[in-house]
Amino acid sequence: MIYKHMYIGYNPQRNIAIKGDSSAYTATVKYYENYALLYFESKDASTNADDVAEGTLVPFPDGRKWFEMAEIFHYFAPETDDQWVRKIANKECKIRVNRLQRDKIASYIYYHVEHQNDNQFDVDKFFSIFIYDNLIFIYNEEPEEKITWAEIEGKNHHDDRYDWEALMNEHFMSWADGTKGWREL
Repeated sequence: MIYKHMYIGYNPQRNIAIKGDSSAYTATVKYYENYALLYFESKDASTNADDVAEGTLVPFPDGRKWFEMAEIFHYFAPETDDQWVRKIANKECKIRVNRLQRDKIASYIYYHVEHQNDNQFDVDKFFSIFIYDNLIFIYNEEPEEKITWAEIEGKNHHDDRYDWEALMNEHFMSWADGTKGWREL
């Protein structure tokens, strides 16, 4: 089985490096403000950020240097290692950030569960959303590897019941420039 991990750590120096001898693969580091974001995949659920990356981190108040984020949405969860093999070489790992209004976190997750149940088609099988406090992060890869719901679960596609962009914008906080939406790191 493949396990996906996204960690956040306080790293104003921006000096996190992926260890060359770790058991993780598809590891990447991106930065948002003074935070380091570490995404990796492993075959061992107990693999943690210290096993994969090194650098200078300022501990959180509880002493932890890394905090593992919760994955709140994905299109595809592989059941076998073969289902997770990348078919496109030299893909680029991308991470984007957005901020949720605190009173909208639960409904954001709810609508994503509904969205998933509506059986979207031609989705990126590596797309995931993780959350830390009210910060949400999308992990995906380019070029995308599309997979259909028929391939995943044998379900038929149903159109979304909502104007998805308008619905999501109701959940997002405005940035300093007054705009809403995702920012690439």
